[in-house]
Amino acid sequence: YNSLSDYEEIKRGYPKVEFRYKVVPDTPLPSGYIPLGFNRDSMLEMIRIGVVDGEKAIKQGPMVGQKKTAESLKNTMYY
Repeated sequence: YNSLSDYEEIKRGYPKVEFRYKVVPDTPLPSGYIPLGFNRDSMLEMIRIGVVDGEKAIKQGPMVGQKKTAESLKNTMYY
């Protein structure tokens, strides 16, 4: 299992769906890539990061984030 396993499983489960955007945070999340402990402040910060990165992904266009995602995850212990 690695960080892309869920994504790859979802793609196999929905072969007719075109996944155009995949977003990985540019800013480290308060609780890491796999947040196991949730509190209000860290959740609000993760939402804020997600909104910023989601808007950026849309401005960059479809498929731009695919390569960035793979490169980013290679630098984590979960890849």
